[in-house]
Amino acid sequence: MNRSRLVFLISAALILAGAVLLFPAEERTASRKPLEPLTLAVAADLHYIAPELTDGGAYFTRIVENGDGKAMAYCKRIQLDTILGKITQNIWGGGK
Repeated sequence: MNRSRLVFLISAALILAGAVLLFPAEERTASRKPLEPLTLAVAADLHYIAPELTDGGAYFTRIVENGDGKAMAYCKRIQLDTILGKITQNIWGGGK
């Protein structure tokens, strides 16, 4: 480890230790608001292909028909706005 990196790490450790000693845990946590429940949504493995990446020609059609099961033929129908709308409706609208 070179000398400048070592000096940096020691300085950072001293600064952090000083901050912990100067501000006790009670003072750091007293002003915090209670946490609200957190909702996470994951839209994974969408296999989305942007319309500008294909011409919908013969080669694309052949790949779609003989492909690996991806819903590439329906990519224009898959809209991220629709997915986000359904997620936000479920979170804030109470729907399923």
